[in-house]
Amino acid sequence: MFEHVNLEYDYSNNGFPDAEVTKNLVTGYDQSVNVTTYTAKFDNHVVTMLVYSTGLVFFADVYPGRTVIRTNREFKPGDDGNLHLVDA
Repeated sequence: MFEHVNLEYDYSNNGFPDAEVTKNLVTGYDQSVNVTTYTAKFDNHVVTMLVYSTGLVFFADVYPGRTVIRTNREFKPGDDGNLHLVDA
């Protein structure tokens, strides 16, 4: 397991009460990539961390009205309106 992961890329939606995250983050991975999910549920929010076998780490902290999303790799907008993982 990772001792430290730098989640430097921020795709959070913190600015507006009751706002929705409207863009999807697309990894482009197929079924051959393993994903381990860690989830913690609290009274007012849910924290999820997805760890991909490729090394991608995706962290989400979902509150009513806002979502904090951070990753250790960059996503960029595609023509389809989604954010796609940039290959390292």
